[in-house]
Amino acid sequence: MSELTNFTSVWLTVQVTQERFEVSTVDPSHYEALRDLVLGTFGILEHTPIQKLGINRNMHFRLPKERYVPFGHLLVPKEPWRGVLSEPVTRSLTVQGTQKRSSEAPAIFVKIEPSNHIEFGVFINVNEHYESAEEASTQKLMSILRDNWSEAQQAPSKIADHLLDQDF
Repeated sequence: MSELTNFTSVWLTVQVTQERFEVSTVDPSHYEALRDLVLGTFGILEHTPIQKLGINRNMHFRLPKERYVPFGHLLVPKEPWRGVLSEPVTRSLTVQGTQKRSSEAPAIFVKIEPSNHIEFGVFINVNEHYESAEEASTQKLMSILRDNWSEAQQAPSKIADHLLDQDF
């Protein structure tokens, strides 16, 4: 039987299962508190084994109506799909890459979809993914969280700005 703990407050959502600890906020003024909550939790639970850490950022952007469809065509050209699909539409795209930061090189996953919150909007999720197989992986990953937090907050906006500033 799977156990789940789910807690929501004004600014915070916490979900915990046997395999996953996830905290989130939609309020950017609480990003630092979110980081501190994770660091404090695993400072106390230092013997809890963690092998993976994801720092995620979800963003929604409104596009002018005349740029909405061309943005999808920029990311996923439709010509290769003609002949096998009628009226191909981009519904979800995930691209993986890396960004070099000091000695750490996280895998970066960028997911782009139509926004379900904004008409003619684009949803962009950026996930910085770290893994550690070290014996002291919890301490290693918390150190990564502490040392990379500021850059991890800036990188998604840079990625989104770069994509949305393209000529299309």
